[in-house]
Formats: sequence, C-alpha cells, structure tokens
Amino acid sequence: MNKDNRKFYFLVIDLEATCSDDKSIPRQETEIIEIGAVILNRSTWEVESEYQQFIKPVRHPILTDFCTQLTTIKQSDVENAATFPEVMISFKDWMSKFPNYTFCSWGDYDKRQFNQDCKFHQIPYPLHLNISILKSNSPIILVYLRFLQWQVL
Repeated sequence: MNKDNRKFYFLVIDLEATCSDDKSIPRQETEIIEIGAVILNRSTWEVESEYQQFIKPVRHPILTDFCTQLTTIKQSDVENAATFPEVMISFKDWMSKFPNYTFCSWGDYDKRQFNQDCKFHQIPYPLHLNISILKSNSPIILVYLRFLQWQVL
C-alpha cells in the first residue's frame, strides 16, 4: 500500500482514575482504573474499533465511595482486573492495528495521567501526536461526545 492509500485515524481516549474528595489520594498518586478508547477513521468519521479495560489499582487498591459515585466503577470491576503493565500490553497490541493515529482526549488530563502511570510502572509512554479536543475547533468534538454517550449506555 503506498503512502497515499494509507488510512489515518484518531485514537479517542477517555480514562477513569482513582480519586477522592477528601485528599486521601493525592493527585500524584491517582491511577488509571479504566481505559475506554475508539479508533475513528479520519476519512469516513466512522468508529472502526473499540477498546475497554478495567485496571487494578496498586497504590490505593480500595476505591473510595466518591470514586465509585463519580465514575460508576465498582470495587468488583477492578479487584480482579489486570494491572496497568498487563493492560498496556493488550492496549498497545490493539493500537498497533491502526498505526497512523493521532491521540485525542477531552483535555490534557488523559495525557498527564497516562504519563504518570507509565512513569510509576516504568513503562514507555505509548502515545504520540496529542490533540486536546477542548482546545481544537475540529468536528471530532462531536464524535467524542458521541463516544462518551456510548460509554454511559
């Protein structure tokens, strides 16, 4: 396939992380507990693939009531889930099927949280070419909102 026929994608990610409303979990110790992602074809604006995985937190393994209320993720969803390093293997394998992607997220939070978890687990940061949807004027914002609606269903 020559360069002109390659497909290009947006990798749209929405993360959920451990959290508290009483500062019992410091910001620098929050951990990703769910990765939700879609691969969006940049030519057709169609979702070509979806990824969802819960992740077992290790720093603060018990979710706070606040976290469960905010994210709707239950302790039972994460207690037997794979760890971040294990999930990253399957996530990178899934992403590798769509090599020409631009990573998109609602804001800078997802990129910062990914960086933080990668550093803590000593794993190379897997994403590139980040676009903050909030800061762009792209129609991708509509797709992202549809993606969030899909996650709630």
